[in-house]
Amino acid sequence: MAFGGFSFPGEPRPGTYSASTSGINCALDVALPGTSEVPAWGFDTTYPDRPQGTCTLELTSVTTRPQVYANARQYCVRGSLMAELPPNTYTQGTVTLTASF
Repeated sequence: MAFGGFSFPGEPRPGTYSASTSGINCALDVALPGTSEVPAWGFDTTYPDRPQGTCTLELTSVTTRPQVYANARQYCVRGSLMAELPPNTYTQGTVTLTASF
């Protein structure tokens, strides 16, 4: 199971973003089957004391969806995600994660 996300200052726009892009935070984890609460591989750029991996998010299309919550906007995005996740203390090797959406 993979989970995580990117946070943006302001609104997302088409383009390429990475953990080194100013203002971008990236958090990605992969858990072993049956242990969804315990990430076996992953990193979070907001915690520099954790081993860091790489993440690249390419947005080819961004559209705003109708507002659902009073102070929140939702977006429909198309693009791809590529990441290399370092192991946790009890796993070995690096996980390469790719996704198109």
